[in-house]
Amino acid sequence: MPGFWATTGDSAHAGEDSLTAIIRETGEEIGLKINPNKTQLLFSELGKNEHTDIYVTQMDVSLSETIICPEDVSEINWASQDKIQKMIFENKFINYGSDYFQKFFQS
Repeated sequence: MPGFWATTGDSAHAGEDSLTAIIRETGEEIGLKINPNKTQLLFSELGKNEHTDIYVTQMDVSLSETIICPEDVSEINWASQDKIQKMIFENKFINYGSDYFQKFFQS
């Protein structure tokens, strides 16, 4: 959504599993190659019309190493839990639901 901060991600293509999709999307959106061996499924959510898998990966990377796709991303930044919560409160970050980041940061 233009004008909001958000996590990286999108939908899987036909025939892709969710891990393959996040590796592809992260590469397309911010130019980073995720190592699947350092990536872990944190949780899954089943919605009315969707299935969402949330992954975390560990990388040592600086923002200068990213390459943003201007059709999908206008800016990139690292943010702490407190910063993300503040941005949600200020309506600057997409609110994925009341327990989304709670689950994320508890993991």
